[in-house]
Amino acid sequence: MPSEPDYAALLAEMEKEKENLEAAMAFVRKKMGLNSSTPDVPATGSDRIKSDSFYRLGIGEAAVAYLRMTNRTPKTSNEIADVLDRGGLVHQSKDLKATVNALLIRDGGKWGITRLPSGAWGLDEWYPGSARGKKTKGTKTRAEAEELGEDAAGENDQASGEDHTR
Repeated sequence: MPSEPDYAALLAEMEKEKENLEAAMAFVRKKMGLNSSTPDVPATGSDRIKSDSFYRLGIGEAAVAYLRMTNRTPKTSNEIADVLDRGGLVHQSKDLKATVNALLIRDGGKWGITRLPSGAWGLDEWYPGSARGKKTKGTKTRAEAEELGEDAAGENDQASGEDHTR
């Protein structure tokens, strides 16, 4: 029967490695001109947001740009709205969080944004096997079809002769 690993030795080795990594990180922070008290947390998309990151973008374009900055981390409507506001999105909304939520629900598919079961939002491109992000040969995504006034199979809704007014 194999013996149990020496956890004390393993922990001591990991602590030494942690010290080495912290020293290397402090060196890099110093070279970058950052304060040594900067937390040891990797930069996320929201850390890279500048006051003009979303200036002159619409809500959909800005939401897509922000989600691409998040390293495939889905975000809630409130998180998206907060970051867009901090990032210089020009708007006249009295309640940007409600506006962003409503627009994502209504138009998210046009922008390639999908709502996940958790309620957060992600990009269709992150989920290639999903129904919205999936294309079969000869078909268009919903957004492509809407732009062309066709159904997803590529048929013109009016030209097909079918009655869609049920």
